[in-house]
Amino acid sequence: MANSMLWVYVGTYTNSRSKGIYVMRLDLADGKMSPMWTVPNVVAPSFLAIHPSWRFLYAVNEVTIAGSAEAVKVEFDV
Repeated sequence: MANSMLWVYVGTYTNSRSKGIYVMRLDLADGKMSPMWTVPNVVAPSFLAIHPSWRFLYAVNEVTIAGSAEAVKVEFDV
């Protein structure tokens, strides 16, 4: 991917229409954001943070009053 592109991770509340974490590609030249894929089996990831190594994405899940957290391994070639 050229330097004019960035990966964007979007967390959503899951329901029948929303599937959780969406991976998008942002073109910095024209501002267009394109959906690439979703991360399956992540429930209600309302807050996301990327590890400094860019190898893991952390998600806070709003599934109960206490909530939960999980890590997703980032694996793709750019």
